[in-house]
Amino acid sequence: GFTGYNGYSYDEAVEEGRQLIELARAVRAPVVRVVSGPYAGHLRKHARRLLMMGLEDLLPEAQAAGVKLVLQPMASTFREWTFLNSLDAAVSVLEEFRSSHVGLALGTYHLIREKNLLEKIESIGPWISSVQVSDWVPTSSDADRRFPGEGKLPLAEILSAIESTGYQGWYELEVWS
Repeated sequence: GFTGYNGYSYDEAVEEGRQLIELARAVRAPVVRVVSGPYAGHLRKHARRLLMMGLEDLLPEAQAAGVKLVLQPMASTFREWTFLNSLDAAVSVLEEFRSSHVGLALGTYHLIREKNLLEKIESIGPWISSVQVSDWVPTSSDADRRFPGEGKLPLAEILSAIESTGYQGWYELEVWS
């Protein structure tokens, strides 16, 4: 998070990003997931500017390492982690930043509340660079993720839509429960 919320200054967040890029290079990971940080008292424009600056500062190292930086939008219940709480918010950053080394990380859990999800996936296909898979059951906890097939998400349709865009990358299983 580049907004200074979780005890990191902007410079510390960028340095951590550089270390993660080097780790990704060492283990041949294709992506490093980027979480913007919350608004943390910043005006929306300023928080967005901090994210854009962070991407710009990390981009040369990512390019040199052959690693893609991927933005992780999260459900609105995770506002303490990111102000990118929808696909539209993340895509607007990608449209403005315009780099082939910056993409999108999709987490099926975080897509629960997206309207017209399957149509959106079709339109964002070129940016999809990482996919986290988990299922979901309605609870009052953020630990409501389940193994695929044990919840309420239309995972087969979501994954089919992702693959129909030409995505051929890795899938991660993410279960916090």
